[in-house]
Amino acid sequence: MSSLQNQQHARIPSVPEVVTGCVVCVVLVAAAIWFLFGWEHFWLSSIASLGLGTALGLYGVSETYQVPAARHTATAVLALTIFLIFKLWPNVSTESQAGAAAGGQSGSEVAEAEPDLFQKKVAAWVRAQILVERMLKSPGTASYGWQTASECVEHLGDDKFRVRGWVDAQNSFGATVRSDFTVLLRRVGDDFEVIEGPFVRPR
Repeated sequence: MSSLQNQQHARIPSVPEVVTGCVVCVVLVAAAIWFLFGWEHFWLSSIASLGLGTALGLYGVSETYQVPAARHTATAVLALTIFLIFKLWPNVSTESQAGAAAGGQSGSEVAEAEPDLFQKKVAAWVRAQILVERMLKSPGTASYGWQTASECVEHLGDDKFRVRGWVDAQNSFGATVRSDFTVLLRRVGDDFEVIEGPFVRPR
C-alpha cells in the first residue's frame, strides 16, 4: 500500500499542469513586483517576473511530484534570470539618473552637460514633453508613465530626432485621456528646432 502511494505521489505531471503552475506563479510575481516597485522599467520587470515566476513554478512541480529534472531546470532558469537582471541593472540605473536629472532642465541644459547621443536623446525627450504639454488642456496633469528616452526617441542622423510616445492628461471635462504624440526635432547648437509637430492625437 505504501509503495502504491509513493508511485502515485511520484507520477510525472502533464505539460498543461506544469504550464498552468508556471503561469500562475508568473502572474503572482508580476503582481508583487508591480505593487512593490511599479513598472517604470518595463523590460527589466518583465524579465524578473517571467524568470522568477517560472523558476518558482518549476520548484513547486519538483516538490509536489518529486521530479528532479524540474528542480534542475528551475535552478538554471533562476541563475539565468539573476544574470540578466544584473546585466541590465546598470543601464537602467544610469537611465533613471539621467531622466531624474533631466526632469528640471531644458533640452539645451542637458545636452551641454554630456553631449553624447544618449544625453541628446534625453534632451530631445524633455523638449518634446514641453512642446506637447503646451497643447494640452491641463498640462499640470500630464503623465508619461514608464516611457524613457531610449524607447521613444529615434536618432535619424544629421542631428535629427523623432520623438514618439503617449501622454495621459485631463481634458476639458476632467477625464483622463491618453493621447499619442509625434515630434520631429533637429539639434542646432545647444538647442533644438522643431521640424514637424507636435502632432497630438487622442486614442
